[in-house]
Amino acid sequence: MGLLGTESLAAHAIAVQCCAISYMIPNGISRAATVRVGWATGAGDHLAAARSGWAAAGLGCLVMCLPAMAFWWLGPAIVELFLDSEAAPVTARLAVGFLAVAAVFQFADGAQVTMMGALRGLKDTATPMLIAVLGYGGLGLPVAAYTELH
Repeated sequence: MGLLGTESLAAHAIAVQCCAISYMIPNGISRAATVRVGWATGAGDHLAAARSGWAAAGLGCLVMCLPAMAFWWLGPAIVELFLDSEAAPVTARLAVGFLAVAAVFQFADGAQVTMMGALRGLKDTATPMLIAVLGYGGLGLPVAAYTELH
């Protein structure tokens, strides 16, 4: 991000801070999913383990509706909490755009973290690691490199 300039870096920092705050809710649900799925698995109740995991994923997505809608519709007001948009109009415009993009991936972020917690409850940490390596390293990194070079 530092290669993109001061305004882009500042706008990105605003969007990332907002995403980090909203991520804490499904992150907490993820911890609960780990415990609930772990208890059910330990008791041999695989139906309860599945129910707990899917309930956590649904709840994680559901609670992310609020920040997604806020990022989408209230972007300028959120950015105004961080900086005076009249003093830094380019940064404010970029930050609002970044928040709109962040609104789209809030659901995936909520589902991802809660399902990761459910898989931890099953003691299956290899699957999330493999998905993360393939997603970030196999897809995200090449796409970022391609867009940077072109």
